[in-house]
Amino acid sequence: MTCVKRKRMLLWNTQKDNINDLIEMPLMLPDEKNYLLPELSSIIYDAVLLSKGILLNSSIEFGKVLYETGDKHLQDVYKQTLQNGAAIDDMRKTQADNEDILSLIRENQTLQLELYKGCAEYADFTDYISYKWQDVQDAMSDDDVVVEFSYVDTGLSDDFKFILAVAMTKTQGPMAYVVCDQVKAKLLQQYDSLYEKDEIGDLVWGEIAQYFNGKKRLFFSADGIFNNIGIEYLQYNGKPLSDQMEVYRLSSTKELCRKHDKTEICNVALFGGINYFGLDQLSAEKEEDLRMLANDDMMRYALSKPLPNLNNTLREVQQIEQICMEKEIPNVLLFTASEASENAFRKLDNSKINLFHIATHGRYKDMEKSSDDDAMTNSILVFAGANTGGDNTDNNDGIISAADVAQMNLRLCDLAVLSACETGLGKLGDDGVFGLQRGFKNAGVHSLLMALKPVNDKATTELMLSFYSYLMNGKSKREALSLAQHDLRAKGFSNSKYWATFILLDGLD
Repeated sequence: MTCVKRKRMLLWNTQKDNINDLIEMPLMLPDEKNYLLPELSSIIYDAVLLSKGILLNSSIEFGKVLYETGDKHLQDVYKQTLQNGAAIDDMRKTQADNEDILSLIRENQTLQLELYKGCAEYADFTDYISYKWQDVQDAMSDDDVVVEFSYVDTGLSDDFKFILAVAMTKTQGPMAYVVCDQVKAKLLQQYDSLYEKDEIGDLVWGEIAQYFNGKKRLFFSADGIFNNIGIEYLQYNGKPLSDQMEVYRLSSTKELCRKHDKTEICNVALFGGINYFGLDQLSAEKEEDLRMLANDDMMRYALSKPLPNLNNTLREVQQIEQICMEKEIPNVLLFTASEASENAFRKLDNSKINLFHIATHGRYKDMEKSSDDDAMTNSILVFAGANTGGDNTDNNDGIISAADVAQMNLRLCDLAVLSACETGLGKLGDDGVFGLQRGFKNAGVHSLLMALKPVNDKATTELMLSFYSYLMNGKSKREALSLAQHDLRAKGFSNSKYWATFILLDGLD
C-alpha cells in the first residue's frame, strides 16, 4: 500500500463524517491535467462502445440467435469460441505464458468476427458491435449530451486506477475527463449521505457540467463502481440532477443508434405476496433433504435464517393487477402465495410476456476473488417455499440465480421490474455487471427497473404503485419513475434511502 493510500484511508477512518476531506483528496495523476487530448478521447470512446457492446451481445444471448439461424457451421464456430474462452480463463488462473494467452485471444477474436459476419441478417446484433462515436453523435439531437464512463485499470495500485467520463454533444466530439480514482470511488459508495451533498455531485458531474448548459437530455452509461451508485440522483446545484434534466441510464450510449418503438403492454406476469415457508407441510424426508441442502454454499447464504414473508408485496401485485385491468390489458397472470414458485417463473421461458413484475427477496453475495460465473450464481431471486427447499426438485427449490435467468429466452419482454433488494448489484467485470441485470439482459429483456441497495417494503410498494399508475396512463418509463419518486417524497419518504434506491436501465421509450 502506498504512503498516499495509507494517508487517505487514515483520513477517511478518522474523519468519515466530513465528506469535504474526501472530496479534496488530490488525484494521483502523472501530470496536472484532468482531461485527455481529443484524439485520444475519440479512441477511448470507441473502445468503450466496443467493450460495452459485448455485454449486450453476450455469449448466451448470441447463442440463442445462432440457434434460430439453423446454421450448423456457425453453431460449431460458436461452441469453439466458448471452449477457447474457458481455456483462456484457465490459462490466466495458472499464470500461463502471456504469448500463449494472447495467441488464443487473437484466435477467438477471429472466430467471433466470423460469427458476426455470418449473422448479418440479424442487423441489430452486427450493427451494434460496429457502431462508433460518430454514429452516436448522428443519433443525437441538439438538446442532448452523452457521457460514457470508463474504468481504467493501469495495473498499479488503486491510486492509479481511474474512472473517466467521455462527454459529447451534437456539435462537439468526444472529450475525456478524469472524474476520480478508485480510492475515492470506493469511499463514495460507502458514504451514508451520498445524495444529500452538492460536493459529491460536483465530484462526479463537475468536470462535464459545462456540457449541460442549454441541454434537456443526458444519456450516460456507467462503468466500474458507478454501476453500483445512482449517480443520476446525486445533488448538483442544490437538487438531484435527475430533477433538472431528463436523465437516462444506458447499458451503452450506442442504444441511441437503435430504434426504440414504444411497446404496447399486453402480456403481464406479476409475482408477489410469496409464501417462503413451504409449498406444503414438511415431511420428515423433506426435513432431511433441507439439512442436506444446507451444505450447499448458495443455499446456506440465501437462507442463513428464515426469510420473512413480505406483506406489502401482496397489496403491491394485487393493485398493479387492478391498474392493468382498468387499462384493459388483455392478459395478466398473477402468482401469489405458494403459486409464486420458481417453477411457475421458469415456465414463462419462451413466452410472450412483455412485462414482468417480481416483488420478492433479492440477494447478492459479494465474494472476494469470485469468478464471473460465481457472481452469476450468487445473485438470486427468492420464490415460494425457499425456506423449506420448495419441493426439492432441481427447478423448484425456491431459488433462481442470475445464471438461471440468463439461460431463459425472454426476448419479447420489454420491461422487467425487480422489486427486491440488491437486484442491480453484481461483480464489476470488464464489460459490465455480472449479476441479475446481466442475467435478464442475457435473456433478452429490453429495460430493467432494479435496486442497488436493500429496500423498504412499504416505501417500495408505494413507489411501484405510483410508477405503474403513470406508466399505464401513457408516461414513458423514465417519466413514470421520476414522478413516482416525487410522489414517494411527498408521502413522507424523503430520505434518499427510499426514493434513490431504484435505477432504470435502458428505459428509452
